[in-house]
Amino acid sequence: MTETGSKIKKVFIGNFFFWIQNNTKRLLEKVQTDKELNRDELRFMKAIITLSKMHEAGKL
Repeated sequence: MTETGSKIKKVFIGNFFFWIQNNTKRLLEKVQTDKELNRDELRFMKAIITLSKMHEAGKL
């Protein structure tokens, strides 16, 4: 990969994880206020949990 391609990849990954972090925080705050999550929000949370488990297992 070229140097420029490597930089773009790092920025994309950084922005992606920043987006995940912000959405996860928002959803956790919503749950803590006794509000139910809709179907898409539940899917998002399940995906984050799965990614976290894969990362911990060294599969990512």
